[in-house]
Amino acid sequence: MTAGLPESFTLGALLIVIGICSVAGGALRWRFFTSNRRFQVVEELLGSGGARCFYILLGLVAAALGVLVIVLS
Repeated sequence: MTAGLPESFTLGALLIVIGICSVAGGALRWRFFTSNRRFQVVEELLGSGGARCFYILLGLVAAALGVLVIVLS
């Protein structure tokens, strides 16, 4: 346990934060986000718009999983 919180809550909150950062990074074209090598690999495969959509969808899935972890625990 972390500071009196269940581990599942901590995991869920972490997934939500990661999801929000991924959505924001893809949607707002954050330079540090889009200049990352992993982003560039996805960009080579899907194109610029496709990579941004991929990371937005990935972030939405991560946030949704975080909410499910919290709700179902």
